[in-house]
Amino acid sequence: MGQKNLDYIKREVAKLSLKEALGVLDEKHLAELTISKVIEHRDIDLVSDLLDRVNKKPDPLKDQTKSYLEGLGDGSRRYEGLETGIKQIDDLIGGLSKFVLCAGMAGVGKSSLALQLALGVAKNEKIPVVYYSFEMETREVITMAIQNIAGKLQRKDIILRGKKPEQATLIKQAITGLEELADRFYIVDSSEGKTPDILDLKAQILNLKEKHKTDNILVVIDSVQDIVPVEQNQTQAEAKIAQQLVELQQQTGATLFAIAQKNKSGVREGGGYTSVMGSVAFIHKPTTVLELIGGKEALSRAKADHSLTDDQISELEQALTEKTKNANTPYPVFLSVIKGRNSSYGGVSLKYYGAYRRYEVGQDTEWNDINKVISEVF
Repeated sequence: MGQKNLDYIKREVAKLSLKEALGVLDEKHLAELTISKVIEHRDIDLVSDLLDRVNKKPDPLKDQTKSYLEGLGDGSRRYEGLETGIKQIDDLIGGLSKFVLCAGMAGVGKSSLALQLALGVAKNEKIPVVYYSFEMETREVITMAIQNIAGKLQRKDIILRGKKPEQATLIKQAITGLEELADRFYIVDSSEGKTPDILDLKAQILNLKEKHKTDNILVVIDSVQDIVPVEQNQTQAEAKIAQQLVELQQQTGATLFAIAQKNKSGVREGGGYTSVMGSVAFIHKPTTVLELIGGKEALSRAKADHSLTDDQISELEQALTEKTKNANTPYPVFLSVIKGRNSSYGGVSLKYYGAYRRYEVGQDTEWNDINKVISEVF
């Protein structure tokens, strides 16, 4: 065995803290180790893995062409990614594919949109969906799902079992719709006091793929900040998690949809990449990065670039606050693609009915002035 291979094994053995297990007393002893001695003292599978890494070589393109062609579509699908049922979003980004990051300010409806897309995938694709909720308990997510399917139910109508006949009918219909997806829809929360780490996610994804005999599975992470450890160098911590999520997607073949909280400072500075996470390195990793921009944020950006006067902005902000107290008055939101490795750039105008936890496509005439601001800013 060549010196380079021995040096590699030396580094790997050191990293895996095998010195004690191998009976290595000093660096000289470690350098003199032979494969037979390693096998004699340590688990053969682990040594085999080390040797596989040493001997692994990249395959030439001619050896990859066949598998590439086998992986192409047969013309039966409308989108490369998973179909969510919201046509305008699917048209924009080609469905959910590989690793999608969706960022937005608090209260703009990130969880509502993520759940609506997840329910759509479960219905249209007939594949397993896992919704990791690290901020809400399972019961809250189920309530949201019932609201989303029903369309016109507030939380209190469900929890208090609305006595109006039309409410009771909507609840029954929504639960029936949810039950149709229930055998392939999973909700995992942090109620047991432990947030799953990347290894937990990988094990659960592979188990579900095996159980359902499927090649793909949608994994929603709400939110990504909850799996980033608090460290002295938070930028490095975020970059590390981003890379681990990329590897998770590649190793499992799952489709990831992660929610991220936007930074307020980035909004004041004009948004974009720097407003999504503290680390720009994080958002270079996903295949697609989406940004949910609410009406108030659009006005903040308009103020930053002086496209409206302070009095105009104040008047519109007050109108947003007052009029959206009515459950039937939607909040104006714009979904923007700020990175699309496999998709188009642009955006979709949305109406968010916060009281009903549901999104619809389009612009409400109530907010023509704000819609104009959004079209000019974005």
